[in-house]
Amino acid sequence: LRFPPEFMAVAAQSGVIRALGQWVLQETCDRLVQWRGELGHGVAFSVNINAVEFSAGDFVEQACEIVGRAGLASGSVQLELPAAILMAGSDRHLADLGRLRSAGFGLIFDDYGDDGIDLLALKALPVDAVKIRAGLVCADGDDDERGAALASAMVRVAHSLGIEVLAK
Repeated sequence: LRFPPEFMAVAAQSGVIRALGQWVLQETCDRLVQWRGELGHGVAFSVNINAVEFSAGDFVEQACEIVGRAGLASGSVQLELPAAILMAGSDRHLADLGRLRSAGFGLIFDDYGDDGIDLLALKALPVDAVKIRAGLVCADGDDDERGAALASAMVRVAHSLGIEVLAK
């Protein structure tokens, strides 16, 4: 039995992460179509995207194709992108984020609070939401005043930029 972080690392190292990610997105889109048929159009979803998967040169095209093939509008889908990718700030990554945004995908900045997040980069990135990393939200049941203060400040910063905040 492998926990998700270990499983994803093995999948990335073995080279199957892209195929796995495409399969997950396809299965999730198919399930969303089914649920919308049963529950109505108010159902949406988000899916985590691995750094290796996002860095592949054809990720934007693949995501658009998979969502379109399922008959969904890309606005039904939010992509959770790792902080490390967003903070890398390469021109291609920034262009890909812009293309995803233009296609209508929602973008979530995962693990906000990790990897020395640059607030100027956060200001410039086309994100809809940030997900505060778990360690800042709670400290294993302890009353962590400093962590709470940090999380509160991060929420205020994000909200002042018009960005939704989620907690892990």
